[in-house]
Amino acid sequence: MIYDRRMSFQLTITNTDTGRFEVVDVNQFPSSEPFVHIPSKTFIDANGSEARGLTIEARGFSPSGWFALLSALDMAQAAGVERIELIVPFFPGARQDRRDDTPLSVQVFAQTLTPYPIHSITVLDPHSDVTAAVLPARVRIISAADAVTSAIELGLLQHPDGVIAPDTGATKRAGCVARRLGVPLRQGHKHRDPSTGSLSSFGVDGGQPGRWLVVDDICDGGGTFAGLADAFYASETNSDSSLDLFVSHGLFSKGLDALSAYETVVSTDSLPAAIRSVPTVPLSQLTSRPGSTLTEPTPTKEANDV
Repeated sequence: MIYDRRMSFQLTITNTDTGRFEVVDVNQFPSSEPFVHIPSKTFIDANGSEARGLTIEARGFSPSGWFALLSALDMAQAAGVERIELIVPFFPGARQDRRDDTPLSVQVFAQTLTPYPIHSITVLDPHSDVTAAVLPARVRIISAADAVTSAIELGLLQHPDGVIAPDTGATKRAGCVARRLGVPLRQGHKHRDPSTGSLSSFGVDGGQPGRWLVVDDICDGGGTFAGLADAFYASETNSDSSLDLFVSHGLFSKGLDALSAYETVVSTDSLPAAIRSVPTVPLSQLTSRPGSTLTEPTPTKEANDV
């Protein structure tokens, strides 16, 4: 396991032949360059030959952490490992998934994985379909519906009376959750000023009183969810209703104060630095859950082609 405590990144390397894994810190030279040490025995089998396969799990993100991941992949390739199952639940750059005065960052990160013998990549609830389209290996998607179902089974969430998509970007994701749970879907709305990023004009379509679950992939600062809750409770038709929140990736960069209107906030442990007071669905339970399928790689696709 490679763990960067300062940068919120955790990397576990498991030898699938021996079950062995290593715990290594990501250190720095005085000049701040990352220094990664991974024992060579990580990449050999019980007979001293090169390991046939590895499972590498990278949780969270930091520049030095991504360097550690690439270093591990390079060492594995040099040692003759032929098959790597890569688990990257929070894939970096996924929010920059179109060429709109911004780089296609998700593709930039994906291309760094191209040289290595990666058999499959598992991603949890990616921001859009673009992520799977640009990854250079078969992709297994763990959906938000899988995560929410597990949260209910674990008793972290109550079964909702309905699901709310906080904005149009979350409609497909929230709709899948609503269908899985057999409950209605309500649509939320907001306006984002592209020049400043400021949010305004929040609203939620009408619906019956009850316990409603807001579902999205990421909570960063929490502004979207705070504005949605204010608009929801401002309507008299929702006076007898309540809100819960599920996000697959809980960054919570500004803490939880903005989310005080929610009865329950639940996430997964896809990010090792998630606020500890937030209940989380273990990634280990999600990766072992049946039902997801592998899609073949389409690494030449651009975001505009998806």
